[in-house]
Amino acid sequence: MDAYRRALSLRPDYAPAHDYLARTYLAMGDRQKATERYETLRRLDRQLADRLLRAIQANDPDLESSGY
Repeated sequence: MDAYRRALSLRPDYAPAHDYLARTYLAMGDRQKATERYETLRRLDRQLADRLLRAIQANDPDLESSGY
């Protein structure tokens, strides 16, 4: 998580870091924080956000992972 936060501090618009951070939150059971990241990601990369939303809805952080 520190690496993703660091990446976002350097480049707040880096969509993959938002995706991975959201999936980490989801894996930790924090759907609220994952959903907050989804909201940010939706403004940056709609396609990636749609895949993340499906993962959140299924409560499966590995579902449709971006694979970056």
